Amino acid sequence: MAISIHNLRVSNMTVGPLSGGSNGGGGGGGSSEPSYLAVGAYKHNYGVGGSDTGRVYVYDMNNLSASPTAFAPYDSSTDTKFSHGLDISAKYMAVGAYSAPNSNSGTAWIYDTTNLSAAPTEITPSDLVGSDFFGYRTKIIDDLIAVSAVNQNNSGGTYAGAVYVYDGTNLSASPTKLLGKAASQLFGEYLAANSSQLIIGTRQDKAYVYDTSNLSASPTVLTAPSNGDNFGWTLDASDTHIVIGAKYDDNVTSNAGAVYVYDATNLSASPTRLAPSGLDANDEFGESIAVSDSYIAVGAQLDDDQGDNAGAVYVYDATNLSATPTKLAPSGLDASDFFGHKVEIMGSKLVVGAYLDDDQDTNAGAVYVYDLTNLSAAPTKLTASDGLASSYFGSTIALG
Repeated sequence: MAISIHNLRVSNMTVGPLSGGSNGGGGGGGSSEPSYLAVGAYKHNYGVGGSDTGRVYVYDMNNLSASPTAFAPYDSSTDTKFSHGLDISAKYMAVGAYSAPNSNSGTAWIYDTTNLSAAPTEITPSDLVGSDFFGYRTKIIDDLIAVSAVNQNNSGGTYAGAVYVYDGTNLSASPTKLLGKAASQLFGEYLAANSSQLIIGTRQDKAYVYDTSNLSASPTVLTAPSNGDNFGWTLDASDTHIVIGAKYDDNVTSNAGAVYVYDATNLSASPTRLAPSGLDANDEFGESIAVSDSYIAVGAQLDDDQGDNAGAVYVYDATNLSATPTKLAPSGLDASDFFGHKVEIMGSKLVVGAYLDDDQDTNAGAVYVYDLTNLSAAPTKLTASDGLASSYFGSTIALG
């Protein structure tokens, strides 16, 4: 495996570690409160030139009015899609750039969250070839760091995909490699985790659940109740639930969407299907999912209540799935904002990405931060101060 360490390239925004700390990992974590919010803008071009260079903004969750720490690729590479893979925890930030370098083989950078001014470690497996898309997704599970290469050709077949799992305490060690099982599966299309399980999504209506204490063991395979609904394209997990999206589910109406909630401790039990009343055709309920022990949030990015494709998010009580969810669609949304393209939960915080918001410029993007204990309160809206047209700020988000 090739390992290289490069100097960090940082904007003139605030640089340095944020205050506080958290025991929770990035993504759908436990009950601890987040200290960090990382927001990706993988099409941002600022300061490097070219196209789709990418950028990451790290906010102090204890002071969202403060300027974030902003990162771009360490060198002058363009078209890297830096931040398409993004996760953060109290120890690490893992940023994937699936288009860089060498004909889209991809790469990922691992940062020390407690010292963001330090140079990151770049990880690039030695067996990558062109168009592997390594760095498409990243996920942190304590000291494990998973990175997907969705387009990789391997023993599973053409574009079967793969996921590499690294030891964050020894990034120079060879990773454990998990292989896709079938051609065109795009194994690693989405990654989720709880404290003991790594869940890998695909584009073939399957999801694979691995025991992180024994990655060599055969995974449990979760299969779509009906094919062709994009089951496994999105997913998230807590220690109590694994939730898998099927955004093209047609049971309510064409492509209205649905999600399936599994008992993480009993995967053989039948899942609970969620699809709220009032969904319309092509809402794509299940485009994004965030899970904690107390809440499940589901994005429907093409909901039309606030305008054509303005978007919405539904928040469920995870302890009472039969209760009516709270629907969020903040005032001020415009057509084609795609509010709900991404959602993240940690502790009492819900963050929603609207990556085509136009406040800064056309499709510059925005994120909304909610207090889950008071969803009727107006959220805090964040936009990048250096936002450019088509930056896609909010296309990826992570809490840690």
